[in-house]
Amino acid sequence: MTGTSLSAVVGPAIETKQAVAGLVVLGWKDAADYVEPAEETGTPTSSKQFPFWAK
Repeated sequence: MTGTSLSAVVGPAIETKQAVAGLVVLGWKDAADYVEPAEETGTPTSSKQFPFWAK
């Protein structure tokens, strides 16, 4: 999965008056289900990992 910073997503969205979805996922499989379609359409994604998820 590729990602970007939250400011890189929110900044342009504010300028173009677009919405930014915030999603809470329970695991990597759930995250992949959201990120894969975003990557297919060229939509940037940003993720926040909690310490217990970090490898």
